[in-house]
Amino acid sequence: MKRQFLAMLAGTVVCCMLTQSHAQTSRMCRQVYALKLELADSARKLYLCSSNSDLSDDCSSEFSEVKAGAEDLEDAVSNANGDCE
Repeated sequence: MKRQFLAMLAGTVVCCMLTQSHAQTSRMCRQVYALKLELADSARKLYLCSSNSDLSDDCSSEFSEVKAGAEDLEDAVSNANGDCE
């Protein structure tokens, strides 16, 4: 009886650990996806700025957004440890 209880307890612990790990992975993957969308939007803004006829705009703020977004995405992908497909 004690052995069965311990086996059931161990199974419950493993199940909870897997569920928690899956939830954390899902959260990280959602973050990667959101950051990709933000980076795409920033890149679009940089493209629009660089293709407009305003020669006084050097597009530095748009470039800074793209650079920061790329760095954030790189960190998020690294933190996901390849768990996102």
